[in-house]
Amino acid sequence: MKFAVTMLAASLAIGIFATTANAQTETTTVRTTTTSVDLPSSSSYIVVDPSTGLPRGAYDPVTRLLNGQPIPTGYYVVDQPSGKVMATVDTTGNLISFTTIPTVLPQHFVLMNGQVVYFESDYALRRAQLEQRIDDQYKLGHLSNEQVKDLKQLISEITNLQTKTKSDGTLKESTRREIESKFAKVQSELDRDIAKINDKRAKIGIKTD
Repeated sequence: MKFAVTMLAASLAIGIFATTANAQTETTTVRTTTTSVDLPSSSSYIVVDPSTGLPRGAYDPVTRLLNGQPIPTGYYVVDQPSGKVMATVDTTGNLISFTTIPTVLPQHFVLMNGQVVYFESDYALRRAQLEQRIDDQYKLGHLSNEQVKDLKQLISEITNLQTKTKSDGTLKESTRREIESKFAKVQSELDRDIAKINDKRAKIGIKTD
């Protein structure tokens, strides 16, 4: 399932969360520049209400309007192909870039590689969080190459299930149950794999993080 969205990457010296903690718990302060941001017309953008995590329509970089109207204060403009947040809107209606991550990340937004990324669905968000935790644990030496391969194969199966939508774009209840089951399996196997590696490291005197 593709990313459905947009945004101006925030340059930070913040690490990406390494647990399954919800993205909303990320902490830092938020600052914005006072300079208006010009977004290139070569890409496509959507506007998202951060209070709900829901898209509100397409942003026109030429007219700087949302569905022909000014963008409400505080809304985020997201780059649709990448899902990166490009800017927010100040009280004067100007697009301004983030210089740090918001104190609390809104629903459907996740910090990845120092950038805030938006995910249109809960499933896409959960997949991204699991994949990020897998990558983080691998970098720490808590997972083997083979374990990472197997875990990401399970995640790709979830992605494939998400494409099995009905004509109205929704999922059958049986498909939802299967997706939830696979999410639980990935989490269970991830925890077990980490425990196995940590146990082996401990036996040879390597301190676990």
